[in-house]
Amino acid sequence: MQIIRVTDAPGSFKDRVIYLVLHELPNFTLYECKGKSELDLYASAETIVLDNLHQAISPSSIIAQVLRNAEGAKQVLLIDQDQDHEFKLPEISVSRHIVIDLSERPCRRVVGRDYFRDGNSAAEAIFDLTRAA
Repeated sequence: MQIIRVTDAPGSFKDRVIYLVLHELPNFTLYECKGKSELDLYASAETIVLDNLHQAISPSSIIAQVLRNAEGAKQVLLIDQDQDHEFKLPEISVSRHIVIDLSERPCRRVVGRDYFRDGNSAAEAIFDLTRAA
């Protein structure tokens, strides 16, 4: 299973680019993670989206729970708004970390991450990754 981390518009933006991406996906299951340590899971689609993962009580527990129960899923999108937040992911690896940075002043760059200053380019990269899975 492919795991993609997307840091959507670091900072406080009203319109998050990830919603444009989700609108175009053929099917997905979206879970809100803010303030949670586990999720009420239901039948998942090919793409599972864990939104606001950086604000979860226990992101690693949520990820482990989803991976244990993600029958039929091809990819998991880990969505956060803080590129520096470290998730403890002991037995999995993130295949790509995409940072969508639409702020006037570009955010700090970190080696190994893909940065996009344009929402359409970021959406296209995410589409390509999800289609390839």
